[in-house]
Amino acid sequence: MYFEKVKDIYQQIHEEERLAETYMLISWVHSHQGNYIESSEANLAALSTFESINDDYGAAIASGNLAGDYLKLDKNKEAIYYLTKGLSTLEKNGDYVNLSGIFLKLANTFMNLKNYNEAVKQIQTAFE
Repeated sequence: MYFEKVKDIYQQIHEEERLAETYMLISWVHSHQGNYIESSEANLAALSTFESINDDYGAAIASGNLAGDYLKLDKNKEAIYYLTKGLSTLEKNGDYVNLSGIFLKLANTFMNLKNYNEAVKQIQTAFE
């Protein structure tokens, strides 16, 4: 995969922000191929890299992406953890598009857990 070569170059030149973004692109490819384990591994690498350079916003986006993978893998507790991890950063940045997506993913997770009252709360929050 082309992105693997790019990843290797960014690792060699210590371009951490671009490396994290490349991990997210790798994840996107795997996710769209239905390879959610590989996608989650790439998103976890993106999250770790963003955290290593103190990029809270990038980490919040990567956390949401990782949670989406965990939803596909029926790892609901992990999904909740990563969905809530970046909420304050998204709120602080006024990123209402990604916030709405997070709340909708939370609603899906709570529906999977058959906690319908909490799912409804998350849906209502998404549309506020």
